[in-house]
Amino acid sequence: MECEFFVPPAESARWYEYWCQARFQWYVDLGIPADMLRLRAHDADELSHYSAGTSDVEFMYPWGWGELEGIAQRTDYDLKQHAQHAGQKLDFFDQAANERYVPYVIEPAAGVNRAMAAFLLAAYDEDEVEGEKRTILRLHPRLAPYKVAVLPLSKKDTLSPLARQIFTRLGDRYMVDYDDT
Repeated sequence: MECEFFVPPAESARWYEYWCQARFQWYVDLGIPADMLRLRAHDADELSHYSAGTSDVEFMYPWGWGELEGIAQRTDYDLKQHAQHAGQKLDFFDQAANERYVPYVIEPAAGVNRAMAAFLLAAYDEDEVEGEKRTILRLHPRLAPYKVAVLPLSKKDTLSPLARQIFTRLGDRYMVDYDDT
């Protein structure tokens, strides 16, 4: 998935930095520890000829660092190329500044598969209870498929209907799971 964010040329460096930090923080806010992430700026020899900067948000996979998403400061190259081939102007007139320009483009590009893999790997945990190892998925609450689980501790005739009633009421507001096994 890509986002094309158009900015005045004079503000492109500031917006590029903003998007780099915002995209990094998005992963942290959804539960990936900051020490499992890094923001890596591409070296000059890695950049496209039109790029004023590219950075990757990288994740520490079990096999090493890998890209989660890229953020590119693409200048006005794409819009100028498109305008040239389409035979149409793609400039913008800023009335407040009384200035006409072709916007620069900041492009965050992320893949859902990579993000989900990182969220699952970061959430995976194991612990030991009474000598028995168990696997736990500690997803951030905003990513967890269920917000509430109703787990009655017995199948008594008096408890099950009450548990079902609680499940039904909560189901109007939340993603709820019910398990009476």
